[in-house]
Amino acid sequence: GFFDNIFEDSYLYPKSEIDMHSPLVSPGLAPDELVRDALPERMVIFTCWRDTLRREGDIFRERLRRLGKTVDGYMIEGASHGWDKWPGLWWGNASRDKAYKDACDSLNESWGDANYVSTAVRK
Repeated sequence: GFFDNIFEDSYLYPKSEIDMHSPLVSPGLAPDELVRDALPERMVIFTCWRDTLRREGDIFRERLRRLGKTVDGYMIEGASHGWDKWPGLWWGNASRDKAYKDACDSLNESWGDANYVSTAVRK
């Protein structure tokens, strides 16, 4: 559809010149050896319930775990792509704040330094 074309043209232009089998198009296309060697040992991956990329993200998270990576994160119920970027001027965004805190807590545990996270995110 119309929006699919806009999305593809934004990321894959000119499409006729893009190697659709390249791991630069999607990390899911990268061979196991590259994924194992190039990515950190610990990561956090969140997916969104109404995101067209959710299945790809969930599969990649499980693949990373099979390759011995520690991967935290989960699917955000009811959320769509970009859910954390919408303004919550007066009402806030509790699911965004929880996911950001969970990600920071997980990375703090991995990196062992709680000082890198701003106090605004930690609330």
